[in-house]
Amino acid sequence: NDTKMFESVTTSESTVFGLLMAASIEEGYLIETENSGEGITITNIIIQDCEDCKEEEGFSWQYTVNGFYSNTAANRNIIQNNDVIEWIYTDEI
Repeated sequence: NDTKMFESVTTSESTVFGLLMAASIEEGYLIETENSGEGITITNIIIQDCEDCKEEEGFSWQYTVNGFYSNTAANRNIIQNNDVIEWIYTDEI
């Protein structure tokens, strides 16, 4: 139930995944991934010193671009300037 917001993150890789990786380097958290051949899936975002951040069965990381969920793998979804990316840990999708 915590939100981390970044007003501006700079990356040379213009994908949802590239932006996530740039933000993780900036903030010092870890990203765990799987690559099924269809693209990269985020399996966990590990935030240091967060006691409430635990993996829960049935939950997964999903993202939205400008408020809309996407079925495109994070490393294949090209973003534009001023896009808003939100990562959500949910059991609804």
